[in-house]
Amino acid sequence: MDAQINKLILLKSDYDLLLKYIYSRMSPMSGESKHAEQLYDELNNAEIIEKEDRFPADVIRLNSNIEVIEEDTGRRIHFRLVLPTQANLSKGKLSVFAPLGIALIGYRKGQHVAWEMPAGKKVFYIADVTNEGLLV
Repeated sequence: MDAQINKLILLKSDYDLLLKYIYSRMSPMSGESKHAEQLYDELNNAEIIEKEDRFPADVIRLNSNIEVIEEDTGRRIHFRLVLPTQANLSKGKLSVFAPLGIALIGYRKGQHVAWEMPAGKKVFYIADVTNEGLLV
């Protein structure tokens, strides 16, 4: 992954929850094994923030509402980043195990993020991030 501004940031509670999901899907028998490994690599590079009241409001985390712009096409994509069991694209809920979810978690509004997607390398601009209920 190739983020062009800062290191990714994660809330400790999200980090712990994601690790549990990753460990349950890293079996070679799991269809999500590759994505689990990619997410695990990203989490290992994160700065972990223990307390929610110290977590920046514009950083993408679980349950963030996000708007990104695909730079090549200008296409705007709106979704909520969720755990795999809650994912439902028709309702605008994208799994954190999806390539775009892996690419964006821990980055903040205003950043450009490049990631190898199934259709090739894409660059996304994070146009907006909303974290409901986050104390700031």
